[in-house]
Amino acid sequence: MGLHPVAIIGAGPVGLFAASECCARGLSVLLLDILSYVGGQCTALYKDKPLSGVPGLSGLSAQGLVDALCRQLLPYAPTIRLETSVTGIKRRHISSEQCDSDLSKDMTSNHFFTIDCVSNSVEGSSSQAVTQQIHAQRIIISTGGGRLTPNKLVAENVDEFTPAHVHYCVTNPSEFAGKRVVIAGGGNAAVDWALELIPIAKSVTLVHRRSSFRAHSEGPLKEQAARGRVVVLRNAQIQKLIGEGGVLKALQVSILGGAPVQVATSDTTNLNGEHAGNDISDATKQPSFSELPRVEVVEADELIVLFGLAAPTCNDWGVAVKDQKILVNPITCETSVPGIYAVGDAIWRESGIYTILPGFAEALTVAHTIKRELST
Repeated sequence: MGLHPVAIIGAGPVGLFAASECCARGLSVLLLDILSYVGGQCTALYKDKPLSGVPGLSGLSAQGLVDALCRQLLPYAPTIRLETSVTGIKRRHISSEQCDSDLSKDMTSNHFFTIDCVSNSVEGSSSQAVTQQIHAQRIIISTGGGRLTPNKLVAENVDEFTPAHVHYCVTNPSEFAGKRVVIAGGGNAAVDWALELIPIAKSVTLVHRRSSFRAHSEGPLKEQAARGRVVVLRNAQIQKLIGEGGVLKALQVSILGGAPVQVATSDTTNLNGEHAGNDISDATKQPSFSELPRVEVVEADELIVLFGLAAPTCNDWGVAVKDQKILVNPITCETSVPGIYAVGDAIWRESGIYTILPGFAEALTVAHTIKRELST
């Protein structure tokens, strides 16, 4: 039963930096992430998007930052376990019977943590879930906005075309070259990728369940829509995927109001629920032609679904939360459980500011605190 001085849950940019700072102080680190790659949201959603808010790195892509952090961490050779979900954390005390055990010999205090995990184990062409327990003296939670799980599209035949033609993130924009691309969503990621793919794709259509957006790219989207380079369908939701032999050909979209397009029927099937993301434009500026949904058929080769990420709370880890964020001591970043720390977008901030930069400062503070604790 091995004991890790520090276990870090979440391998996004802040988690990677926390690992580097702990390793630089001589602390052995175990890094866990539910995804099959490091980088967190930067890699999953904004891989090629230029960063903002990080001093001196203007123009560097999100993936570029992740790559730089990996190069910084590489010389320390930490243990990294990907496709590993943390299901529970328990604080343990060393009993008198354990005082002579191998575990207690590595302890610098009378308590440690047991982390319950489920990992994806691949053997040949099949995979299976494997449960395991990990032991650590200190824990840093760096899960960002949540344990990243994309909100899925609920529509007829969606499984038939997933993952070949239904994508929940964009990792290689070139694969959409010359394709008829439909993007479902109303947040920053959906709008940003719609704009990014205009020069690459044959056509780009943005489908959003609401009439207005609050994304930061409102001006560029309006401009491109006015020039006919992107089609924006508001008050619209995807009902059905249409194709043959696993090849996507079109989407059946239900639209409430807005300007009519080419194909319409009287079908009024219930609308599909979509994550309420960030949006663009004032709803009062959109004309309403009908209060009943009509159905349009939109040609499509590829569908990108960006409904946001599910962010379950960390109540099952025993730490106090507020608004699905972890409460910490603002000076030490320690949670309600002594020995468990949280950094980055995982924590509740009174300022409401959630960017990478504060997370880096918090990671540095926590690494210094843990080194001091484990050295006394």
